[in-house]
Amino acid sequence: DYDLALVNQRVAAISVNDSVVQTFIYNYLGTQYVKDFVLSHATALMQPNLSINDLKTMPIYFPPLPLQQSFASKIEAIERQKALIQQSIAEVQMLFDSRMDDWFA
Repeated sequence: DYDLALVNQRVAAISVNDSVVQTFIYNYLGTQYVKDFVLSHATALMQPNLSINDLKTMPIYFPPLPLQQSFASKIEAIERQKALIQQSIAEVQMLFDSRMDDWFA
């Protein structure tokens, strides 16, 4: 989530191998550290661009695989909790709306 970022025809893919957990790398790329790196290396012409060379030099720190797996498990548990909370909020809103209709109809 970079403000004013655009995706154009020059798109690079970051692929991972079996020594990296995708959930870990996905969340790592969203850290403030990576955002600061990208913003400090983006060159501005008509729109800011990050060169493929800059992308290749971006440091990525990989903890041991068991630690990545533990992190991924915790993130997945948090995401499940967030989904349940969102569902509860929607149910409460529906109940509230129903009560408001009854009281003020």
